[in-house]
Amino acid sequence: MGKVKPSRERAVKEGEAAEKDMKEVEVKRDAEMKQGGKFKKREEEVAELEKVLVKIRTQVEIKNGSVVDEEGKAKGLETELKEVSRKQLSSYSMLTRPTAARRADTETHPSRTTQCVVRQC
Repeated sequence: MGKVKPSRERAVKEGEAAEKDMKEVEVKRDAEMKQGGKFKKREEEVAELEKVLVKIRTQVEIKNGSVVDEEGKAKGLETELKEVSRKQLSSYSMLTRPTAARRADTETHPSRTTQCVVRQC
């Protein structure tokens, strides 16, 4: 029995040391997992932000295309507006010419003025 007791004590000490080593290894492993978990989490965040960035860039490209289209439409409308204004001015000029002729006619023939008023010219 004398030999068993020291052997037992040695085995218990070795067991305790093994348990202590196992706990240290678990703590290190958990620390590494936490660090690795943080890194993986950051990688996922980066991937998500890259997706958002691509989405925003696509929207910007679409908006820029729309702006260019709208600017083209605006230039076309400005040109059309100038053309309509020119035609309107031309029509107005045509309308004022007969009026001037009628005034001259009225001055030379006053009796025609009363006929025009009666007929509501």
